Amino acid sequence: MYETYGKEADFYWVYIREAHPLGSSRPSPLKIEQPKTFSEREEIAQSCQAGLNLSVPLLVDDIKDTV
Repeated sequence: MYETYGKEADFYWVYIREAHPLGSSRPSPLKIEQPKTFSEREEIAQSCQAGLNLSVPLLVDDIKDTV
């Protein structure tokens, strides 16, 4: 969709609270801890973006989960 409509509309990935962190009842196979600071959340988001080869711009929610 981004490739088709990216020039007509804005698309973003928004990285929010980790849904399946280590220690949860359903941890992710990626073994990601819930970040405690915005810097940690931003680092994890950038790592996910690179690892998944996402071309859509990435936004990161603040550590208080305002979004």
